[in-house]
Amino acid sequence: PMVKTRSIDDVPMLGVTLWSDSYNDYDLRQVGEELATDIKKIKDVSITKVIGGRNRQLKVVLDKGKMAELQVDPLSIMQMIQANNGSSQSGKFNSNDTEYLLTTGKFLSTSDDVKNLVVGTSQNMPVYLKQVATVEDGPESPANYVSFGYGNGTTEGQNFKSEYPAVTISVS
Repeated sequence: PMVKTRSIDDVPMLGVTLWSDSYNDYDLRQVGEELATDIKKIKDVSITKVIGGRNRQLKVVLDKGKMAELQVDPLSIMQMIQANNGSSQSGKFNSNDTEYLLTTGKFLSTSDDVKNLVVGTSQNMPVYLKQVATVEDGPESPANYVSFGYGNGTTEGQNFKSEYPAVTISVS
């Protein structure tokens, strides 16, 4: 077993719940990620973590008929997406006492990047993913559900007094 030491900085001092009648979990997660980025800039903030909400996902829905017509198969499409979705260190060079690292390739980050990916050839012409599939940009399928309740969790906690409760420290 691995034993790790923990410090007081590893204990959550403040939790923030985002809730809305007009925004869904996907939108609230994006707001939470922006909020976490801003909180990380505050002096002496150790760790921030966003929990809940769905992440962004680019989903590829293949059309069997169009794939058969243009003679491309799902396996080759998957391999082309994987091959084109990455970057690697290609080398380095020195100039004026400074070393520069060369990186080739890039991650597919927008739906247009994915749609315009060449996934095969048909009749000596390139076949783009957008010709054989629909690319959907939006929230991932739900994996977890969270419930949120109002009010005190317990009334017993009111009997315990501490000189400096963690929430007081975080607000001050």
